[in-house]
Amino acid sequence: MRPVTLRYTQRARLQLGNIHRYIHERNPEAATRVIARVRRSANLLRDFPHLGRRGLAPDTRELSVVGVPYVVVYREKADDDVIEILGVYHTAQDRVRDFS
Repeated sequence: MRPVTLRYTQRARLQLGNIHRYIHERNPEAATRVIARVRRSANLLRDFPHLGRRGLAPDTRELSVVGVPYVVVYREKADDDVIEILGVYHTAQDRVRDFS
């Protein structure tokens, strides 16, 4: 079994940056902790790609990030051994809109 690669889409990278900036304005240390927690959770998908639940949008899965109100939306590309991180959303956000 080949190792699984995580690939963040441009949307996901922009969202992480926006989350960091928003929190950083209020609490710089918390911003670093939140982003680290999101990335650690996403990294678990390398070993456990089905860790998340079926996503709200077709052909996606969602992983809740423990301890913070964020969800990582992703999909498997089994033929490439790639987990594609499609976005990172606050739980109050409408994440289906981006995939319809």
